[in-house]
Parts: sequence; structure tokens; C-alpha cells
Amino acid sequence: MRILFIGTNINTYHPCKVYPMGIGALSAFLKQHGHTVQVFTAEKLQQLDALPDVLATFKPELVGYSVISCQSPNIGLLAKTVKVWDAAVPFSCGGAHAALSPEEVLKLDGVDAVCIGNGEHAILEYIQSIQEKSFRTDIKGFWFNKDGEIIQNDLRPFNQNLDEYPV
Repeated sequence: MRILFIGTNINTYHPCKVYPMGIGALSAFLKQHGHTVQVFTAEKLQQLDALPDVLATFKPELVGYSVISCQSPNIGLLAKTVKVWDAAVPFSCGGAHAALSPEEVLKLDGVDAVCIGNGEHAILEYIQSIQEKSFRTDIKGFWFNKDGEIIQNDLRPFNQNLDEYPV
């Protein structure tokens, strides 16, 4: 499956590029499980203008946005961009802001799911449900917006075997 992860660090105080470490860890884990992953990052608002071309070229089957609170104003714009490109492609959020305010994030137009807690195994299960076209909403570690209804699932237990993750 093709997954596009988006990371933003728009107009913040960082004097240098900041690589989204959570996205990097998820990307490596998903690649280890046979998925194709691309990461799109933006440090300036104008760089988001390139997103439609990235979507058209890469053709992701899932788009995920790792978001911290100071970047949360970008959620609506990114979700809209994805849904205009292809309304059937799920748009999901993860990261600190999504985990702390999942209901707020899920109420935004175009946001289908929010990952709370560690995402590796949760997103793997979510991807499997997308591939099987079952679109399950009972996945631990995810909250879903299904036709305006917020479905809240429990956290997954933390994985104690860190050796299974790529280095």
C-alpha cells in the first residue's frame, strides 16, 4: 500500500530543518512490512502548494499528518487538499496534538481517523482494514469519525519489545 505522511514546521522558531522523527519511525516500520511510504514536509506555508502534485504523482491510498499543537491550524487545509484530490482516500492525524485533542481534530472536515498512543501496530492494523476494504472502526489506538459519529477506542498496550522496530 502507498502511504503519504505529511509533516509541517511552518513559521516556527527552528533555525534549521526539523525532521519529523515520529514519521520517520512509522515510515521505517511500514517499509519493513512491505508498504511504500513517502514523506512530504513543509517549513513554509507556500510549500504546501506542492501537495496536489505530490498526491497526483505518488497516488497514496492513505494520507497521515503528524501534528503538534502549533501546527494544528494546517489540519483543515491539508484534509481539504487531500479530499479535493480524492475524497475516498482516508486522511488521518497522529502526533501530540491529535493524541491530546482527538475529538477536536475529528470534528474537522475531511479528517477520518486519529491515532492516539504508539502508532506502529495501530496503523498497520488500520492499513490492513483499508486493504481489505473492511474499514474497521474498532482498532485499538484509533478514534474514527464515521458519518459524524465519533468512535473512541482504547489505547493499545505499549510494546515492550523495542527490538522489533527498525533502527
